[in-house]
Amino acid sequence: MSSVAPAPRSKVAARVALIRARSGISPLGILVLPPAAFAYAYYALEAELIGQSVPAVAIFTTLFVLCGAGMLLRTSTDRLELFRVFSLYYLMAYCVCALFEPAISDYVFEDPKPELLESTAWLSLYAYVSIALGYHLPLFRRAPKHVLNRHDEYSVPLVTALGLGFFVVGVISFAALFVFAGGAAVILRGEGALQRTEFSFGLGWYYWASLFMVPGGALYFAAQTVKRRPLAWLHAWPLFATFSLLMLLQGRHRALGPMLVMFYVSNYMIRRLRLPRLAAYAVAGMAVAVVMNAWRSPALRGTFAADPVQSTALALEGFSESSRDELSGAIARIDEVMLVIDHVPDRMPYDRGESLTIWLNPFRRLIWKDRPQVDNIGNRIYDIARPETRNSPYRTGILPSIVGEMRANFPALLCFFPYLLYGIAMRLVYQRLILQRADFVSVAAYAILLFHVCNMVIGTFAQDFFEIMVVVAPVFLCRALARRRPRHAALAAVSDGAAGALPPAPRSNT
Repeated sequence: MSSVAPAPRSKVAARVALIRARSGISPLGILVLPPAAFAYAYYALEAELIGQSVPAVAIFTTLFVLCGAGMLLRTSTDRLELFRVFSLYYLMAYCVCALFEPAISDYVFEDPKPELLESTAWLSLYAYVSIALGYHLPLFRRAPKHVLNRHDEYSVPLVTALGLGFFVVGVISFAALFVFAGGAAVILRGEGALQRTEFSFGLGWYYWASLFMVPGGALYFAAQTVKRRPLAWLHAWPLFATFSLLMLLQGRHRALGPMLVMFYVSNYMIRRLRLPRLAAYAVAGMAVAVVMNAWRSPALRGTFAADPVQSTALALEGFSESSRDELSGAIARIDEVMLVIDHVPDRMPYDRGESLTIWLNPFRRLIWKDRPQVDNIGNRIYDIARPETRNSPYRTGILPSIVGEMRANFPALLCFFPYLLYGIAMRLVYQRLILQRADFVSVAAYAILLFHVCNMVIGTFAQDFFEIMVVVAPVFLCRALARRRPRHAALAAVSDGAAGALPPAPRSNT
């Protein structure tokens, strides 16, 4: 929804408007929400898990309406406004995907499920409202009517070179990670003692450095779109390569991240994402997730490595059923929050903020090598809820999302303040990077942050915080190194104007 108009040749300094704020509420959203809420309530009552509690269905329906309003009734025309995308993630994790969760799970619950469902529904609604309140607090200046691309403030060749440099460092670190981990036989076939979770420990530094592929690819891609190069999509090849390499680690959300970053950058720099294409991308992403879910099994990795085409075809045979399993297992977060409410503080005391410092573990390893690291909440609750897997080599853990993670640290009333700060932080990111700047470097930073901030709804909060710092640090370092002095920027603008050169403009959305 990023409105764009051609830049006037007489004023090259007045860059192309990316976003045009508008007043009022979408009448289409008002017409769509009531019947959608009625249909959701009907199917929720028939759902295996949440249908066990009528009060929970009523609360989840209210949350469905609020998330829908956060998506459809926004006054901004930008489809990738941070709160709008966050609302989509929240809607999927706590409303839509919950319809497919089975009533019987492998976890051990102490309290009756209907009571836990009602408490989970209240907590998820409470968290969303608190985050929305923080996002909409009047702490920031009103968005300008026209947001200007300030591309001239940066040296495009230098950003291109830095982006490629970060990408190469990431690829080299990824290759070193494979070699020191024991090679493809260990990682792809699951042989030996190495498990995916160990990438956060002994080989962690190579792992984190390998993530430089994402910011490097995003910077390079964004820089290439500035000059309106032909077939701009081809310049996203570093992000395609990053996706292909990260797939080998069997982490679905992390592997799909570079592709989402690529789509986010293209929305602002090439052409806005339209709903039909978004639907096609969603189906393709689901197919990739289904295949990767089958590939993650140590018993099947050798088969996939030997015949990837045939194995992929077999994995996609029951695509409809596999998609439902993927929605309920990989995205839905009702079960995980129920486990937190059930076990904290009865069987596991409140963490009182300790688990929120897990992002300091890499620094703790440098200072205190023999000191125990802070374990994440998901692992500890998994051991309580699945005691039979405590010593299993395939012990994984759960992802409680920001909702469950905060509740595991503090009583529900005190969670209001972290949720509020989370909403304020989201607004700060959108305000500073898009509404006030919208240059190609800021767009690259926003695309990365958009993915990670929203991914906390289906992942973890504190554990992702260190990764956010790793992948965003190269972008902000590039901003500092490639930013021109004001005088040089002004001369560049005048030179472009004299030569009749225009900044790149995505196609109009009107």
